[in-house]
Parts: sequence; C-alpha cells; structure tokens
Amino acid sequence: MLSPESQQKLEAQLLAANLVSSEAIEEAKKTAAKKSISLGDALLQLRLIDEEPLTRQLAKVVGVQYANLQNFTVPATVLGKLPRDTADKYKAVPFGYLGERLAVAMIDPSNIPAVDFLTRKI
Repeated sequence: MLSPESQQKLEAQLLAANLVSSEAIEEAKKTAAKKSISLGDALLQLRLIDEEPLTRQLAKVVGVQYANLQNFTVPATVLGKLPRDTADKYKAVPFGYLGERLAVAMIDPSNIPAVDFLTRKI
C-alpha cells in the first residue's frame, strides 16, 4: 500500500495525465476503503483504468524505473535466478542484469516488504 503522501501524488498524476476523472478517483477510494484494497487495485477492479498506464504512473510515484515486459523474452537462465514460488508470492520476475545485479520487475513496487526481501534474496 502507498503512504498517504504517495497516494496523493498518484491521484494528482492520474488526473494530470487525464487517465481518470476526479469522480473515478472518488469512486475508487470508496471501493478501496470498503474492500481494504489499494487505490490502484480499486481502479483496476472497477475498470476505470488499464493496468499498463496505472503501473507507469505508480512507478513514477515510488521512484522506480518502469519496464514493460509484454513483448520481451526473458532468457531461461535469468528466470531461474528467482525461485518460482518467490516470484509468484511477490509478483516479481527477473528480466536481466544491471551491471552485476539481477534486475527484477514487480507489479507493485510500493510493496516495501517485498522489495526488502528481494533485495536481500538476490
């Protein structure tokens, strides 16, 4: 989950980019509170935004590089660097190397416990 400050930044960026309306944000906030889910998850569940533009904006908010792996083939040797159960648990996929460090893409880079675990693991 995002901090309240980061959620406000996400809302502002989504509005500034004309990806959602203020009414859509308010509807998603109500759904998020009711279901105890993130604003992003609520926006997706309500089909108020597609996953790719949401993820792109979320990456900006949390200060990580966005990587679209949709048309990218990850070498099997790289995929094998992160156990499947760990990748599934944290919704993460290794996709290459940045220098000597394994580069990992995540659905939710604001998941601090997952980032901490993966940083120690790899």
